[in-house]
Order: sequence, then C-alpha cells, then structure tokens
Amino acid sequence: MKLFWKIGLVVVVVLVGIFLMIRPSNHRDWSVDNSVLAYADITDNTAVIHNIRNFTYKDILDFTPAYYDKTVDLSTVRSVDFIYEPFSSLAAHTLLSFGFEDGTHLAVSVEVRREKGEFFSVWKGIAKQFEIMYVIADERDVVKLRTNFRKDDVYRYPLVLSQVEMQDLLKDMLGRANALREKPEFYQTVWNNCTSNLFDHVTNVTGRNVWGLGSFAPKVSDKTLYNRRFMDSSKSFETLKQEGLITLRAQECGECVDFSKRVRE
Repeated sequence: MKLFWKIGLVVVVVLVGIFLMIRPSNHRDWSVDNSVLAYADITDNTAVIHNIRNFTYKDILDFTPAYYDKTVDLSTVRSVDFIYEPFSSLAAHTLLSFGFEDGTHLAVSVEVRREKGEFFSVWKGIAKQFEIMYVIADERDVVKLRTNFRKDDVYRYPLVLSQVEMQDLLKDMLGRANALREKPEFYQTVWNNCTSNLFDHVTNVTGRNVWGLGSFAPKVSDKTLYNRRFMDSSKSFETLKQEGLITLRAQECGECVDFSKRVRE
C-alpha cells in the first residue's frame, strides 16, 4: 500500500511539473478565423488599428476571410455598448462595441484562440489548452455571426461612461491587444476569460471596481454591471434587457449595409 501511494505521488508531481512547464505561444496551426492578431499604433489620441476582422458568412463554418486597417480619432468615441450573448444555462460571451462620431462602430471581443480542429471547452480552458486573443472586428462580423448564424439571443446594453472614460477604455483595450501580440497568455476559464478582461479594463479607466460574481460567471455579467451603476439606473434591469434584445432586428436586417444602425433602431 505504501508503494502504491509513493507511485501515485510521483505521478502527481510529474503531471503538475508538466502542467507548469506548458508555455503559451503565438505560433501554432491556428483556425482560420483566429489566425490573424489585431494590433494598433497609438499616438496621442490617434490609433491606426490593423487587422480589423470583417468576414462574410454563409454559415458558422463557411465564411470568406477579410481584414482592413482603420485610423480612428479616439476623441470621437461617443458610445460604448456591452454586448451579451448567453448560450447555455451557465455560460455567456461578452464584448464591447465602440460607437464613433461618424456613426461607425468597432467591436472588441476577448476570445479563445483555437487551433485548427479545436472547439471551445470549459475544461480545456482550465487546463492551458487555449491562448487568449483580442478580436477587433466590424459588427457585421462579430455580432452578426452570433445573431444571424448561431441564432443566439444577443443583447446590447449602453454603458454609462464619460467621454474621456470611453476613449481611455478603447485605448486600454488596444494596448492589451498589443501586449498579447508580443507576449501571449493562456485563456483561463475562471480568471482570464472574456468578461474578466472587460471588467479589468472598465475598472482601470473608471477607478470603480466592477469585480463580482459576473467576473467568474459571465452569465450574470450584465446584471453585475447594472448593479454597479454602469447602466441607466432610471430603468429597471428587466426593462433594459427587454429593450436590449437585438437578435430579431439583426436577422431582419439580413445583408443590409447599415447593420449597426438598424440593430439600434
């Protein structure tokens, strides 16, 4: 029996050692939609954003890749929307979308970076099986994919922030995208996920702590932001959620070019 426990202990030590030795990388055989990292050249209030994803989809796995670069004046950010996609009884995906003075929108989505043939798994996300990436995308890509092709319910909640906070929030997220391009990190289901990163950015630029259950359980992240008064507190949470459901509008829009405008009408 003692020999059995000694062998078991050795096995555990070896497995823990192997786990600790695993290192993140930006050089793998990536899935096509995760193969290109976005980054930005930031000077004062100007950001030249590279590799903005703008895929055209026929189905979830049938798409035409496309990217573009864009120069944005950070001082013209006029809105920030919290986009919320619940997709199971426990899980959800969240992202932020920035609206500019000229009516355009740019979404930033923190996601797992999958290799070819991989699919998301909560357990793999705990076991260092995915890197993390910041997808900077046109809403016709990252939002429309969820509403029109995955057929998920998607909600849009305008955040209550000052204009300075809005532009600092985008700059902070672009800086994080740049950092991950230089030094990759593992996605971690519990503490380095889509929502925990978004909450970190909001806390960084506002000085107001957002952390709560929603950081670890994205399914309740929208309610967490409401309770922290980052949403319109003159309305009930239930009203905001009802008003924020954009799925039907997105589906009715179809291939319309003014997608961002239509889902906000």
